[in-house]
Amino acid sequence: RGKSLTIGKNIDETSAISFNAGVKINTQNKGNTYVNDLVSGSVSYSKIFGKNYFIPYAFYTRTNERSEDDLNSRGIGFNNTYNINKNNSISYSSSFASTKYDEKASTDAVSDDKNNDTSTGSIGYNHTFSDVNLISTKISYTRKDAKIGYNSYDGPGLNIGYTRVLPFGMLKLDKTYQTNSYRGKNKIIHTVINRKDEIETSLIQLSGRLSKLLPFLKELDPNGEIFYSLKHVETDTESTLLNNSAIRKNTSFNIIKRFSLNE
Repeated sequence: RGKSLTIGKNIDETSAISFNAGVKINTQNKGNTYVNDLVSGSVSYSKIFGKNYFIPYAFYTRTNERSEDDLNSRGIGFNNTYNINKNNSISYSSSFASTKYDEKASTDAVSDDKNNDTSTGSIGYNHTFSDVNLISTKISYTRKDAKIGYNSYDGPGLNIGYTRVLPFGMLKLDKTYQTNSYRGKNKIIHTVINRKDEIETSLIQLSGRLSKLLPFLKELDPNGEIFYSLKHVETDTESTLLNNSAIRKNTSFNIIKRFSLNE
């Protein structure tokens, strides 16, 4: 559960700037792992020029973990979409983030072995048809550099997605495959085997105006300023080190209210 606030401002007809701040509390019903409070903030700028839609951004996140090390991350990046024609486009992105573990959940001293810099890049192709369907594919590469090799990895990935516009919202189906190959052995866990994670992530999401999903609410929201988002994500990780293999499921439901400061 959580709350967030986004403030946006149109600079001119082709550019805008937005600020976002949020707090999220993550809990689960099996153990205390991945239970935390998350504080985040970001700023982004969008610009349309020619056939390009360019968005540079910067972000900061900080977690308060229940059973693991606390951490904070800060980074920068950009996304760009180049429209070839009405139905076809190319998208590409790049980002860099620096993560520091600065407080330990136990009484042990904090180690900087997991502090890392992570760089990502991707390029994708998008095709729309019949005005209501979108098929997208994307290849990506992630490089994580930490002080110790067994906390560093290289991760190529592939993403395939399908989006359909429905009368009551937008349905998105998404599948991502990524392989993280770690560069060193953690001899405390295993002296022979290098860690390699095969990660399969499935997503299904339905989002849109709440009055389209529940027409009887139209009187409460005549201008269509309340939106909903229902999302389910399942991550299946198979690792050469069995203690890193896991299946994680997350379901979220969000209500978004938009305000116009010009009215």
